[in-house]
Amino acid sequence: MSNRTQSILFLSHLGGMNGGAERSLLAIVRYLAQKGYRPIVIVPEEGVLYEALRQVGCTVYIVPFNWWTQTSMLSDQELTGIKLHNATALRRIQDIIAAEKPVVSITNTLVAPWLAYASALTNTPHAWFLREFGVADHNLQFMLSESAVFRTVATLSSKIFVNSKAMQLHFAQALDLDPDTIAISYPYVQLASSGAAPDPFIADTQLKIIAVGQIKPSKGQFDAVKAVKLLRDSHGIRAQLCLVGIEEDTAYVAEIRAYIAKHALADAVIFLGFAPNPQAIMQYASLAVVCSRNEAFGRVVVEAMLAKLPVIGHRSAGIQEIIDDGKTGLLYDTPKDLAAAARLLATDPKKAAALERAAFTKASKTYSLENVMRPILQFVQQSSVTQLDLSLMEGVFALHAQQEQTIQYITQERADAQQQLQAILQSRKWQLIGKVAKVAHRFKR
Repeated sequence: MSNRTQSILFLSHLGGMNGGAERSLLAIVRYLAQKGYRPIVIVPEEGVLYEALRQVGCTVYIVPFNWWTQTSMLSDQELTGIKLHNATALRRIQDIIAAEKPVVSITNTLVAPWLAYASALTNTPHAWFLREFGVADHNLQFMLSESAVFRTVATLSSKIFVNSKAMQLHFAQALDLDPDTIAISYPYVQLASSGAAPDPFIADTQLKIIAVGQIKPSKGQFDAVKAVKLLRDSHGIRAQLCLVGIEEDTAYVAEIRAYIAKHALADAVIFLGFAPNPQAIMQYASLAVVCSRNEAFGRVVVEAMLAKLPVIGHRSAGIQEIIDDGKTGLLYDTPKDLAAAARLLATDPKKAAALERAAFTKASKTYSLENVMRPILQFVQQSSVTQLDLSLMEGVFALHAQQEQTIQYITQERADAQQQLQAILQSRKWQLIGKVAKVAHRFKR
């Protein structure tokens, strides 16, 4: 069988391009298409990722579904609506598998198990690509217990991929597996080839520091703000920090702004907001800092390396895996350490240049597309089917309902499921489901 006749089915938890998971998926799809495979992607809604996939010739299906996470307590009626919504999505995904006949399927997120279940029900080899710790980095709260989530991942995966050694060790322990059975596929990182941005820094600034990422506690930008104060007060260095990213956590941002006001740092810290191409701003910086506490990978670190910027990163998780301390960058533990490391690079240009060269070489080789794709292609070529553990499927859909109700939801005829969904929609406006009228229309024959 030629590659051209082999379809590979993916599921993304978003239709937008919100983070590294979506950019990595797009790169994988492009590579597979170039190699003669036929990538197919399921997304829950339209968005930037949806459009980008279509532009590269990928077949994209919109199947609305809910994540198996929650942000608040749900009523029994709300849970019933979610279960029926996801049961309908499961049936739709099974239909897609039947029509497209993929050789393998790959779930690109921890927060949506529906392709995994549909693959098990249709005897399709399935891989789970885990790109986030879950609780530690995003504070995800699952509808099931954490142990049940991990059992689901282990049971419904012919192969598990992660994006760093830190993730490999974490999930090996969580899933009670030999770490060597979990494959590492680093994200492919490529700088944008086009785009321009104005210089946000003051012209005579001695040290221009950039930090890219959503502004929230897990990203740790407060460290960088405190380090700038130390650089100015204790080291006599005119440093300026540019924060590139949306203000995700308003309380955290307010705390940072209060600190800035208290210490007269208004001219030292720039809140630039969201930038579609942060790499265009990196060209004006002399140093990049990444202060995240539990970064599964650390894409911004690699982007800075490829942009030939010296990088200082927090000594944690995936960041310390990318940065060889003293060789391809510097690691820090406290804001005082960060300030000292920044001072070193500001006063020793030869050291900074040596780190830049070594970092660029490592990033170019380690995170090349060929290295990223090697374990994925091996899975496609050597895949095997994992049998379904029905008890886990019951747990996912039922949550706290009876087993008989769950089996009814996932085995009923499509017309019956549609009728029940319509009845619920007519009785209440389901704000958490979103665009339900469009969903219901899609499933009519």
